[in-house]
Amino acid sequence: MAFVSIKDEAKKIVGIETTPVYYGKVEVPPVAFFVVPPEVISLSDEGHEIAVSWKPAEGATKAAVTSASLTLAAALVKRPVNATVSQEGAHRVLKFGASVTVTQLVFADLKIPAEGESGEIHLRQTSDLPADRRLVVSAADAAGNYYPMATAPASPQREMLPPPVGTAQFASSTLSFSGIKTDKIRLSLVSGGFPEDYEPKAFEVGSITAYADFGPSDCRVVDGADKALWSFPGELPATLPPAEIDLKIPLETALNDTMAKGEAPAASFRIQGGTDGKVQLWKGAFHGHLAHPVPGITTVELAGETSPLPCFVTLPAEAPTSAIGDLTLRYSGIRLSAGLNDPVPVRAASGTIVGAGDVVRPLPSAHLEGLPLARIGLIGRAPQKCELAVRLVRMTNGIPAETIGTETVMTVEPSPSFSLEWCTPKRVEIGSGTVGLAVRAVSGQFFWVKGNEDPSVKIALYDDNPSLQPVLLNGETLVQAGAEEIHLPGFSFPTAPFAGTSPLLESLLFLTVDLSDLELRYDR
Repeated sequence: MAFVSIKDEAKKIVGIETTPVYYGKVEVPPVAFFVVPPEVISLSDEGHEIAVSWKPAEGATKAAVTSASLTLAAALVKRPVNATVSQEGAHRVLKFGASVTVTQLVFADLKIPAEGESGEIHLRQTSDLPADRRLVVSAADAAGNYYPMATAPASPQREMLPPPVGTAQFASSTLSFSGIKTDKIRLSLVSGGFPEDYEPKAFEVGSITAYADFGPSDCRVVDGADKALWSFPGELPATLPPAEIDLKIPLETALNDTMAKGEAPAASFRIQGGTDGKVQLWKGAFHGHLAHPVPGITTVELAGETSPLPCFVTLPAEAPTSAIGDLTLRYSGIRLSAGLNDPVPVRAASGTIVGAGDVVRPLPSAHLEGLPLARIGLIGRAPQKCELAVRLVRMTNGIPAETIGTETVMTVEPSPSFSLEWCTPKRVEIGSGTVGLAVRAVSGQFFWVKGNEDPSVKIALYDDNPSLQPVLLNGETLVQAGAEEIHLPGFSFPTAPFAGTSPLLESLLFLTVDLSDLELRYDR
């Protein structure tokens, strides 16, 4: 038999539960054992509040609850009970007017005559009783017949049989015994050990105060709108097993109601009952998640640059517990050359001013792989609007020779920061030999960022059958993609990229990326 832990909302272990065991087709169902004491709370009409508050997550619009429960059991309260005391022969009879669970009798000036001499013996504890005397509490049945229920000192036993009468404790002028539910009891001082041998003996007592155990009455659990979620009319018996109250649906409803108002997810429940009542309370774990759903389809065109997911403007600093959605990728037939893929600087960088004369960037044939150029990207900025003439040239001894294809003119808008400026040359077969990229300004000037030695570029190639390349989300690999379309329903995205700012997609491949039914979940 295996055990699993039961944890409260603070994730502290408060109990253990057995797992089901099967003997053939017979199942032994699970049994829960609480290993920490419950909280004992006092009841009132106003009630004991159970407040639930979840940390909000920016963008989350709904809450789902997976576990939320309270477990309640009666906590007995001992109170004096009104009783009419009368003498019947040598006995004292206490009548309560209604059935109560009597547990104690407190005596004032309980005494017996001293035998063989004048004076009295005051009885305050068991040791004060003469050797052949005992105090007996009896309860009456419907016919008025009395049956002994408890005795002090303990009743003797016959061989292996249990004692015929329950044991009471007598100390400090108080007789305590297990609860007897009745509307009247009889107190006797008797001689004899077994009930059939009892002989009543005279005693005197100034007063007798009876105490009874009372369970809570009219218990109920209500939500913030005072709607009853669970109730127990009348007295909640202590003999009943603890009542488990499932709050998953009302908690989820309350959390979503507050979120719909633009407030932090919160809920409140109250445990109510009759004044002076008490219950034992075990609070279960209130767990679930906040969900940030992204409706519809989000499409991102990857074309040689990192691209943020446009469906997120801001995200909480907290990374979600899960990010799940459908992912589809379609290749556009173009990819970046891995060897001609320079970064765009975000800070100051050195470079070359492109004016009327050609500035040439060698393009090693090994990086072109014999494939035609699809896009040419220049990295830099224009202080003013300018036009650039871009052409491919055959290189001879490191010097530009003949032009390959035709010259392409591109316009660059002014910008204070560095960016990637694309142009699309006419498709031409480059052939073998060393190739260069010659750039000159038709008008204005262009600051062309310089890498280690050469001006920075990104070169995209036509490639119908590319090798598999990683598709990255903030540097974490999502999939390896190639020419074949990929469709991954219910894809589990890495969660770290969804913290703080919109995550960035990146790949050497030019791709159309579709995300649908995406949902971020934050465990609570």
